[in-house]
Amino acid sequence: MPREKEGYRDNLEQLNRAIPERECLRKSDVKRFTGWDYKTMAKRLRFNAFGEITKADLARQLSV
Repeated sequence: MPREKEGYRDNLEQLNRAIPERECLRKSDVKRFTGWDYKTMAKRLRFNAFGEITKADLARQLSV
């Protein structure tokens, strides 16, 4: 069974506090949370075909 990445739970908790009303985040939500521009997000994160990402997946990708 694979282990969680270090910092995953902390990232998920921060996301839940910052954006409690939504589970699937839009690029604008991620931009507000991370402060990254759209070009940086495109390089570093994997969004679905609709330009969305779940909180759990974002927390995983932001973790070490």
